[in-house]
Amino acid sequence: MESLDAAALPEGALLLVDSAPIIYTLEGHPKFAERFALLFQRHARGELELAITPITMAEVLTGPLKAGEEEFIQQARLARR
Repeated sequence: MESLDAAALPEGALLLVDSAPIIYTLEGHPKFAERFALLFQRHARGELELAITPITMAEVLTGPLKAGEEEFIQQARLARR
């Protein structure tokens, strides 16, 4: 399986994102966060559409819920809308 080249994706592309890239990015994983940085930057600029499943949302929120990180949880709720 080849690595994703976020720069090569056409503007307006829709990608289904699993929990790992999100968690790596949020936690600043030393090896993998940078690998997904351009993907999330392009999304933030409105160049790409990203979708996640309810299972992915649950997996991403598990750690913050256990740690009582209310601010993060509130931000995630707002982002869903």
